[in-house]
This record gives sequence, structure tokens and C-alpha cells, in this order.
Amino acid sequence: SLDATQILGIREDPRIAEQQFGNLQDLPSIRRNKIERRKYGRFFYRFPNGEAGLDVYSRVSSFIGTLRRDHLEEDSTVAIVTHGLALRLFLMRWFQWSV
Repeated sequence: SLDATQILGIREDPRIAEQQFGNLQDLPSIRRNKIERRKYGRFFYRFPNGEAGLDVYSRVSSFIGTLRRDHLEEDSTVAIVTHGLALRLFLMRWFQWSV
């Protein structure tokens, strides 16, 4: 278990928020978008008024730069809480895995 005295700080950062899918109100439009996404790939397709996986990857990359800068000389453990795609792309970037 973690003792509350061990927690040095808590931050919220929008750069590790989940992918924005845009306006999901129009079912026929959603279906067309998913068909179009297959042509470009899940990583590169940007939903109208939303983001592509590449956009999330860019945000996460910026977050990692800040994380490294802020904790460069500290002997500490950092816990990161986020959602599915943002977490997968964080790990992809951190371990330098390919798309």
C-alpha cells in the first residue's frame, strides 16, 4: 500500500487525455467515417471535428518531454493514469515501438 506521506504531488495534464472522436450524434455519418478510416488506417485517420491517433501520439510525446524534464534528477516513482489509446501510445512512445 501507499502511504499518503509518500505522495509528493498530483497533476492533471490534458495532453494524456483520450482521443477525441468528434460529434458522434449522426449514426450514418459514423458508419461512413469508419469505412473511410479503414482506407487510411486507425492511426492516421482523423474523425471530423476529432483527432487521429497521430494527434494523440504528438500530445503524449510532448507530455513525455515534460515528464523527463521535471523528473530528470529525482529518484521517484511516477504513476500515470489515463485511458486506452492514450496509454497504449504512451507506452509505444516510451519504449520506442513502431506503429
